[in-house]
Amino acid sequence: FEVVLRMPGPDGRPGVYGGTVSAPGPSDPATAAAIVAHSDARDARPFDGVRAEVLRRAGGDDEEPTKQAEVASAAQSEQKRGHQS
Repeated sequence: FEVVLRMPGPDGRPGVYGGTVSAPGPSDPATAAAIVAHSDARDARPFDGVRAEVLRRAGGDDEEPTKQAEVASAAQSEQKRGHQS
């Protein structure tokens, strides 16, 4: 497929960028299942852990998540298991 993008260039003036994108090869169900499983695992993370990661990546905290966040995460997991029973 040929693609053309019209957008502002690095200096702010209008620019046109183009290229060729190759069609994907045949799909692999095992690869798709692995991607979905990894995505589901990330979605199931405790909110406090996600918040700490976002803060760290944004430059707000250079340290790894504290032990307190790990304890809170374990408590949330325990609580979640209790509601599922």
